[in-house]
Amino acid sequence: MVLDVDLFYHFGDPSLQQQQLLRLRNVDPFVHVQNLLQESGLAVYDPLGNVEAAFEKLSLRPTFVTSLRDVRSESLVLIGEATVWDRRLIASINELAAEGKWVIVLRADTDSKFPMNLSGGGHRLSFSHLSQSDWSPKKLDTAFWPKHHEAAPGLQLFVEKNELFISPQIGPQVWQLAEYHLKEHRGGLLFIGVPVIHRWNASPVPRVLLSHALVHARKLASAGESSLNIKE
Repeated sequence: MVLDVDLFYHFGDPSLQQQQLLRLRNVDPFVHVQNLLQESGLAVYDPLGNVEAAFEKLSLRPTFVTSLRDVRSESLVLIGEATVWDRRLIASINELAAEGKWVIVLRADTDSKFPMNLSGGGHRLSFSHLSQSDWSPKKLDTAFWPKHHEAAPGLQLFVEKNELFISPQIGPQVWQLAEYHLKEHRGGLLFIGVPVIHRWNASPVPRVLLSHALVHARKLASAGESSLNIKE
């Protein structure tokens, strides 16, 4: 919701009165996506509890799970920030994506790495910066996060022992977003490489980014569901 307010002011002399239009925006950018998320369902795996604390005063009411095995009918899954990507978690995330769900993976612990399987054909991996994304809002203040210098947070692609990995890094050669589409247009993974929850209260920017990520992931999940229905 955006509220337009006319502000009138003068400096002791009414003849010098000036008028200024102020645009007051709702601090909760999730209000407009509530119905969408209620239809699709959102499960949150948040072992550190930082996402739950961030959502406490917002309209968003997802299902918090202590294990990804508890995810049921939800089409969207959010993996909490600073979570360690261990083998068990990675396997569970890939299983959810194979079921047709879209998993939004927030920036992980810096020592984590996520293997990307591109063998067999059909899988698709793409990277972009926030300013280049086709789903993040064009007016988003991308300068909120440092970029193009040594302190820039993001994602890096590297090869280790003939295996391809994504990992959260800080440096000049990183990407802020990554999408991994499974073959046959089923589910996939949406990686956000910038710290969202850590900067949650510093500006509306992280909240706006996450709200648009949820909408984008929901569209991808819907497209996958439609594709499966047609094939069936």
